[in-house]
Parts: sequence; C-alpha cells; structure tokens
Amino acid sequence: MSEFTNIFDTLRTKLGIKDSEQHLILKYHAFMHKYIQEEIEFLNIPSLGMAYQYVVKVEQKFKQKKRDFGFVNPK
Repeated sequence: MSEFTNIFDTLRTKLGIKDSEQHLILKYHAFMHKYIQEEIEFLNIPSLGMAYQYVVKVEQKFKQKKRDFGFVNPK
C-alpha cells in the first residue's frame, strides 16, 4: 500500500491537483482494494495521513488472519 500511496502523491503533485483534503481522501479511497474500502467505509478520516494509517492497520489485520487460518484452498 505504501507504493500505491507514493504513486498517488506523485501523480497528484505532477498534475497539480488542488482538491480539498476530503476530495483527496475520497479519490484515495476509490482506488483501494474492495476489502480495505469496506473496512474503513464508515470511519471519519480527517486527512490523507490518517487514511494511510488506517489502510496499514487493515492490511496488517488481514495478513494476521491469513497467517492464523492459512490459505483458503491449500493444494
């Protein structure tokens, strides 16, 4: 997710996008994976920095679940 965030910030800067913080959060949210969108959908996120922190927490949560339960379809 950090690579995606870096690309998002780079493109936003290069394109000179001057949207409000809330619009930037909505755009950032729109390009996240569906499972991440669903996890943070109802949170009040005041900044892109906070959005990134929530995304990192969600990714860690899902990685932990994957370790705890293993693969869904083991070969």
